[in-house]
Amino acid sequence: MTFGLPLKKSRGMAKNQLEISQRASLDLESIAIVTIQHWGKQQSRKYKNSLAAAFKLIQGSPYLGESCHFGAFRRFKCKSHFIYYLYQEKNHNVLIIRILHHRQNLEKSLRGGEGFF
Repeated sequence: MTFGLPLKKSRGMAKNQLEISQRASLDLESIAIVTIQHWGKQQSRKYKNSLAAAFKLIQGSPYLGESCHFGAFRRFKCKSHFIYYLYQEKNHNVLIIRILHHRQNLEKSLRGGEGFF
């Protein structure tokens, strides 16, 4: 139940490849479960579509997201979540690393052992 989003590399209309990490796919599953439980399947589909559109935007324009204050990570806000990703310009690869609710602290999540990948 990963919102039906591609979990492998994809090369849409953009020249950049998009890859979703295993940890990000788990985030998607968690988002789907919580959304269905609280707001129903229809809202879950809408949220999935919003995330998919955000992924395409990032894939097409990887510098849209703001730089994080640590590492080479960037983040892009989509509704109530931040999409954390790396852009490897040399390889034309966008790696979605995590999708965290805006109230979640990324650094705290890392220190808590959740990790990026």
